[in-house]
Amino acid sequence: MKRSLLISGIAALVAIAGWELAYAQSSPDSTGAAGTATPGTTTSTTTTTAPSGDATTTTTTTTSTAPTPSSAYMAARERGKASPPKDVETIDKQLLALAKQVDEQATRAGDPAVAGRLASDFGLSSDALMAEKTRYNVGWGDLMIAHTLGSNTLTGVTVDEIFVMRTTDAMGWGQIANGLDLKLGGVVSAMKSQGKVATGGSRADGKPAKIATVQAAATGSNDSKSSPGTESGRMGSSGDAATGASK
Repeated sequence: MKRSLLISGIAALVAIAGWELAYAQSSPDSTGAAGTATPGTTTSTTTTTAPSGDATTTTTTTTSTAPTPSSAYMAARERGKASPPKDVETIDKQLLALAKQVDEQATRAGDPAVAGRLASDFGLSSDALMAEKTRYNVGWGDLMIAHTLGSNTLTGVTVDEIFVMRTTDAMGWGQIANGLDLKLGGVVSAMKSQGKVATGGSRADGKPAKIATVQAAATGSNDSKSSPGTESGRMGSSGDAATGASK
């Protein structure tokens, strides 16, 4: 008799534990209703019932899935990685120095001030730029460079993909610019021009600094993309003082 009561008690405890586990896994999490998978994830649920029928265990497995790389990104990455080192090393050094200057100014002026200066040039709100800075975990200098490159390329590569090249693929800014089919001769000039806006040396004009594209150069285009860094008001001496860059 005592043995039967003991077995019944154990079975009851197992059933309660199984019910609590199932309830906990079906309860809403911090992001919303129960059972909702986050973007880029696959969720599968397995339910196991003991032979005695006393307990039910539910196991939920979530697997992250990466998005499929775009053909534009793949092509740009290959072009960039094939860049002759001598063509991109100098650009990398100059852009790293410029990014550092922008970050130092941002430390003094504050994130909202820098975001406000750059927002209109990139067609975004200040809040959106600050959210991107957090999401990409980068400084204002790198964010400015990525958006300037992304605004000029005709390849269709996105800013998200540019940061994948920069972080996951460990590519330098010169390699990335070359992969985006931008004329390397105008990259540094354009970034200095945009840097003056970021540091308050000149006013935003609602357009990112221009960099000539390989396509435009090949067809002899004379549009604004063929004249990088010449926007009105961005080449003044006050901007040079703010960025420490020589003309």
